[in-house]
Amino acid sequence: MKTEKTAAERREELATLLFCQSYLYYHDMLSSAESKRVCKRISAFQDKHRIAITREQIDSVEIKSVEIKYDDEP
Repeated sequence: MKTEKTAAERREELATLLFCQSYLYYHDMLSSAESKRVCKRISAFQDKHRIAITREQIDSVEIKSVEIKYDDEP
């Protein structure tokens, strides 16, 4: 059985979603129209879970390096 996420986990998830949407738009991976659609979906997620978040919480998101291994000749 799945446990309900805490308010802090929901805020972290929302901040990450907003960061990722901004990152993809900034790097031309999303068009303006696509970005607006993503924003609407993120907003719906925020409304559904009644999440209040500050600019500081959004700005606190960090992407940490993940080790990815690749062998072109396995």
